[in-house]
Amino acid sequence: MKKTLFALALAASAGITAAMAAPAPSTTMEVAVTGLNCSLCSAEMKNKLLSLSGATDIEPRLQCGKIYLDVPTGSQLKEQVLSAALLRNGFTFEGAKPSNKSMAVVRQMSEDQC
Repeated sequence: MKKTLFALALAASAGITAAMAAPAPSTTMEVAVTGLNCSLCSAEMKNKLLSLSGATDIEPRLQCGKIYLDVPTGSQLKEQVLSAALLRNGFTFEGAKPSNKSMAVVRQMSEDQC
């Protein structure tokens, strides 16, 4: 009986650990931005957008004029909030669309690959 209870407890804790380790599904959005040309500015913007956009990860691409955002699947990207934040910081929001690239692929691209 003790062995059975121990085995059940071990199996349950393994299931919880596996569930906690699995990343939540997300969608990568591609945001076109005008005025994105300074790495220091884009780093500051990245921090601001993380708190405002609902994104879990952000990767700016200066030479492409794009910011890639990972948002939880099923959530809406708050375009008005995003646009206002960009405008307040000297950038212009040109539009957003789902990307055909994952965030992992975006990170592997060279800076000038769009």
